[in-house]
Amino acid sequence: MESAKSSKRPYMTPSLFKDYNKATKDILTKNYTADGMWKVECKHKAPVNTFVFNPVAEFAPKKQGITCDIEYTHEHGGSVKVNVAPELLKNLKTTASYTHEGHKFEGVMHLKDDKVLYELSHQTSVLLQKRASLNEKLTQEVVELGLGVDVAPRCQIGAGAVYSIKKRSCDWNLGCRYFNTHACEMAITTNKLKTFTTSASGPLNFSVGSRDVKLFVAAETVCGQKRPLDGKLGVEAKCLLVPANVLKARSRAQQEVGRQLHHEPPQQLVRRHHG
Repeated sequence: MESAKSSKRPYMTPSLFKDYNKATKDILTKNYTADGMWKVECKHKAPVNTFVFNPVAEFAPKKQGITCDIEYTHEHGGSVKVNVAPELLKNLKTTASYTHEGHKFEGVMHLKDDKVLYELSHQTSVLLQKRASLNEKLTQEVVELGLGVDVAPRCQIGAGAVYSIKKRSCDWNLGCRYFNTHACEMAITTNKLKTFTTSASGPLNFSVGSRDVKLFVAAETVCGQKRPLDGKLGVEAKCLLVPANVLKARSRAQQEVGRQLHHEPPQQLVRRHHG
């Protein structure tokens, strides 16, 4: 007979369907900026019952700006974040969230120019005794729904749909995900069975002299009917000189249908500091 300790699940909750390839996406897209643009930001996490101010400065050839995120987190699961800009009455974004027993509720109100935009969402990963996840989102333009279910140890399948209120059309996706306790992740998703996205990420350990180096590597390919084969490769590692910083690089290759493969050199190298 297995003991209670040995029969515990190897992870806490299943992933949300919208996050099936989150680890890969973070390495390939997170904290990169557009060409010719510089961005400096503070990302300090707010301790409970504390206000935190995180300034953000962006510099582009035709646009420069400074904003600030003011965040407060309560010990009972609530938090409020306000993004303020110099043009306060034209660009003000407020986010309020509350987490209770595995359910997260969030509301966003964005005052932008003369428009008031809103977003309401809910997500949970504790359905069916922590074997299913659900996420919903409502805005002025779309209604989004995602569902994920465990089907085997470390394996999940899911489906999602996005309904456009203005266009009165529905976009749906199917996917499956595998992960393990070594931070390896693989996912395959399809959009209406017309395009297929395959992604994978995981750690890579090696030594340089007497120093151990740990990289996180991610790769993604997108293919489908009458569209080019698109591939991306990215790496992420701690800076050897300043371990609090993270170095990132990525490269992209694209092949038109029936044409030669086109390769883009590594796009950029990002260095960021965790507050």
